[in-house]
Amino acid sequence: MAKRRQKEQRATAVAVELIIGFGQAPERDTVLQLIGRAAQTGAQLEFRLSMLTAALLALPQKTGIFMLGRESTSRLFGTLRKILAAITEPKAKAEIENWLKRSQAAYERRNALIHSIINHDSQTGRLYWIRLTNELQGFGWKYEPVETDDLHSVANVLEDLCDDFDKNLTATLIRHLPYTRASLGHPPI
Repeated sequence: MAKRRQKEQRATAVAVELIIGFGQAPERDTVLQLIGRAAQTGAQLEFRLSMLTAALLALPQKTGIFMLGRESTSRLFGTLRKILAAITEPKAKAEIENWLKRSQAAYERRNALIHSIINHDSQTGRLYWIRLTNELQGFGWKYEPVETDDLHSVANVLEDLCDDFDKNLTATLIRHLPYTRASLGHPPI
């Protein structure tokens, strides 16, 4: 029992050190702004995933967004993969699959950055992402330097995916899968 308590106290001390350490970093506000940008662009992508799911299910736009807007992103990706199996139009299917693949990779990268702990190493002056190592390997931390370019890149890729959805993917859906028109806010033909 005493060993367990010591282990818990050590883990708490490490957590407190991590939280306090980040607050001392000179670039803290910049990093937080970039994390916020990545979080918001991720939310924009989630909205488009809901729109795409609603369109492919031929749900009215408001109904579809209402029903799907609270679904987890991983569930939306899974649902879209199942729907794709039923799509027979090759051009639309290929473009949707390509967009989904890129979206899922970018979203996973966004989650890895946003859900990681950040600490400031006062000796080196650097910020580090801190991730818990695999439990099978035992308790420990993995440190990776925070690169603001990574945060910019993730947000830029997410924005590009949203733009691609708005400009290209919706046009492809309307052209090759006309039943999606109403769900995407376009009048019927």
